[in-house]
Amino acid sequence: MVFYSGNAERSCIIYASGLNYRYEFDENNQQSIVVVKNDSKEILVLMPQQKMAIRSGIQKSISFQ
Repeated sequence: MVFYSGNAERSCIIYASGLNYRYEFDENNQQSIVVVKNDSKEILVLMPQQKMAIRSGIQKSISFQ
């Protein structure tokens, strides 16, 4: 998927299965992976280079539709 943030063109790869999805992108040579688990109402943000992960709850389902 290609999108624009400000004047910069950005791209990410999206994987989806049912209500759950994951997208991966690179920002300034830093990889990030966002996993949205609508069935368990949580979001995981993985940052491999920093060896860091963030878990957050969501109030309602998030979708691209």
